[in-house]
Amino acid sequence: MKLRPLIFLPLACALLSLAHAAHAQTPPAITEENVLAVISAMDKAARAAKVDDIAAHIADDVRIKMAVEVAGVEQEIELDREKFIFHTRRGFSKRVAYESSRQKTEVTISKDGRRAMVTSELFEKLTQADGTLRAVSSEIYVFNLRDGKILVTSYDARVRLL
Repeated sequence: MKLRPLIFLPLACALLSLAHAAHAQTPPAITEENVLAVISAMDKAARAAKVDDIAAHIADDVRIKMAVEVAGVEQEIELDREKFIFHTRRGFSKRVAYESSRQKTEVTISKDGRRAMVTSELFEKLTQADGTLRAVSSEIYVFNLRDGKILVTSYDARVRLL
């Protein structure tokens, strides 16, 4: 009868180890600090023309929608991830210089910490061989926590070319 308690001890240790391992694998919650770090990394990648570094933060099923205004005429553009990467790569290949700054950034995080919305204004200046474009964008990013990684799942912007 004294062997029974000894049998339960290894079983209890095994269960505690499994519980600890399950807890350790639980993805962290999104915080304001880590979602702003993702935005900062994407901005830095854009300034360095590193499209793959930007794409690393974008979900495969992202929904991208932009309303672009040029000379008072507005056009709606919807892109999936592949089209976004294609057009970004093409635009970066023609650029001579690029500057950007982000202002009025606000972060809202869901109660469960698995989703965040970020709003901001982005000011950009893109110089190409044939001229310079300036733009002001009002942006809304939606981030979701997937497999422990913070990814952009939705991006909406109103872009004014100046």
